[in-house]
Amino acid sequence: DGHVQEDFHLRKRMVEKRLRKMEGLKKETVPPTLLGTEDYDSLVVAWGSTRHIVEEAVKRLGRKGTAVLHFSQVYPLPKETESYLRKAKIVVDVEGNATGQLARLIRTETGFEIPRRILSYTGLQMSVEFVADELRKLLSREV
Repeated sequence: DGHVQEDFHLRKRMVEKRLRKMEGLKKETVPPTLLGTEDYDSLVVAWGSTRHIVEEAVKRLGRKGTAVLHFSQVYPLPKETESYLRKAKIVVDVEGNATGQLARLIRTETGFEIPRRILSYTGLQMSVEFVADELRKLLSREV
């Protein structure tokens, strides 16, 4: 009827129903796609529309041992995520926002921190050249 309910048993059942839905979603999660070599020591994380730009930038670098991990779905975070990240010596996050939203989600869900980030928030799509130049810098420096 649209009125506030104070039936605590009903509230508990509804919360449990929502939790079951999340478990169902986790079973349907789309895993990230590993692009490039499976024998990587450097991993570039990307999501959404940055895929082809990041993939091309990594190809242009011509750096062996670098792969791209692309997420088409970020939440719930696929369970495979952490094992991909922990395999790499260097991880770089590339995102079209100011705060590194995916990197923050990864840290929250797995505890894995990605300190190297390429963030662009001009409202324009990143260029392959920009990403390649930034990757070149970030993959060659110590953190």
